Amino acid sequence: MYARKIKGTWTELPNGSPVTYRIGEDEFQASYDSVISWSDPEREAAGIYKIREGEPTPSGSYLVSRELIDKDLRPTWKNKFAPIPTDPVPQ
Repeated sequence: MYARKIKGTWTELPNGSPVTYRIGEDEFQASYDSVISWSDPEREAAGIYKIREGEPTPSGSYLVSRELIDKDLRPTWKNKFAPIPTDPVPQ
């Protein structure tokens, strides 16, 4: 998954959609498949970055939601977890 900043907020690129990007003053458009085939330096020159995975799910928990945040100037998932509910033990 890849993202770029739009008005200061990381935004995930929709899979399969055309990607519009700028290099300097010039604007270009490429297919999503083309963009993901580029090297990391080529994508980053166009302002497109691979999304870093967030914290892994702890034992006994499940992923509730995640949001795209800026961490070290890169897009990163921030995961929110909740404990897995347990059924009461019949007596």
